[in-house]
Amino acid sequence: IQFRVEICDVSTVDDLSGDGGVCLELLSVGSGLEIRRPMEGSTCTVSYQSATQGDGPQAGRQYESHLERFVTIGQRDSPLTDGLERALQSMCKGQAAMVRVAPEYAYGDEGFEGIGGKVAAGQNVEHRVTLLDFKAAGKGGLKSMSFDEQIAFAKGIKEVGNTLFATRKPTHLRRAICRYEAVDKILA
Repeated sequence: IQFRVEICDVSTVDDLSGDGGVCLELLSVGSGLEIRRPMEGSTCTVSYQSATQGDGPQAGRQYESHLERFVTIGQRDSPLTDGLERALQSMCKGQAAMVRVAPEYAYGDEGFEGIGGKVAAGQNVEHRVTLLDFKAAGKGGLKSMSFDEQIAFAKGIKEVGNTLFATRKPTHLRRAICRYEAVDKILA
């Protein structure tokens, strides 16, 4: 017996949080040549549309949209949710993805009032995001930093984590843990 199988399309969803709270589905792979990914402290140029998760067209549920926005991963007053930061750190330049984020990785029990609408407390959100470009942390990236520069960089990230931790808000506690994990990776 012989079987002839033709695979037309394969779509995978990656669970970035390990608990189904942040799920990423790649929509395009970019050039396929780039393997570097942004990390804590990287400045990213992104295009994204954010909407509450639900039925119907995304445009009807949209609360925020940016064609070209510059954001720094791990920044103290980051406009990004924890879920969107995790997604960007798993993407390569040029990739586009649909990111579905549970409330505990988005706006939690607080909700959010965006430019174009509102996210109710406890609501799932989805982001259609493209990582247009990014610049690694430091002048030439983490690897080009001296040991003392790496320590200073890690200390700054830890301080952001401490500030988030001090609020005692569940969504901020998760973001604080991410900052501490980033420090561990930097110093490993």
